[in-house]
Amino acid sequence: MEQRIGQAVSLEELKVPAVLYKYRDYGNIYHRRAMFSSEIYIPSANEFNDPFDSKIPFRYRDEDLTEENIFLKCLEVAKRKQKGLNESQYHEMAFENQKKHLLNDDKHLEDFDRQFYDRICWKSGIFCLTPNSENFLMWSYYSNSHKGFCIGYDSAKLLHAGLFILGGIVDYKNSFPKIPMFDNNDVKLFWDIYYTKWRIWEHENEYRLIHEYKYEKRGRKDVFALEIDV
Repeated sequence: MEQRIGQAVSLEELKVPAVLYKYRDYGNIYHRRAMFSSEIYIPSANEFNDPFDSKIPFRYRDEDLTEENIFLKCLEVAKRKQKGLNESQYHEMAFENQKKHLLNDDKHLEDFDRQFYDRICWKSGIFCLTPNSENFLMWSYYSNSHKGFCIGYDSAKLLHAGLFILGGIVDYKNSFPKIPMFDNNDVKLFWDIYYTKWRIWEHENEYRLIHEYKYEKRGRKDVFALEIDV
């Protein structure tokens, strides 16, 4: 099956090398536990050093932003959010929302982006890996200026450990993509956001595995450590 770059796919579809690597800092207790206790640390996106990671603005394609399409989108949202109304009531709700011009309201869009980002950081963690254990820049960035270590994971065991729900290969771009206004799989669009990064990071050649948090959020950081057979 053809590998889909920049998209979330099932773990069965994801083609990966036999070994995937992660660069670690020996001074970090969670990183040491990866070596000595066979645990992995799955952070949320707000812990990454790239301030734009997983922050693709949720914007529709320009060619889709016609008055008719905006009305139809408002109608779709009304029916999803409010059950049990008749068609006339749904049309009235859609018309009232269309008149607010929210898709042209910068503040509304910024607020939506912030809430969307907070939601994905609360909802899920990202385990980042690379097929290259000899990347000079990554030894500098992620292994305390070459003083740390690099762990190789058996990819088959990693994918079938029961920790992850989706995977994919990051697509590196010079601009963030816009999305179609009408899509049959809004959930997939949600997950695809994880797989686009600025081209400046393309040397990382990154694979990502997505974990859904299933715990009460406590404190400032999202911490989730699980045992795994390395």
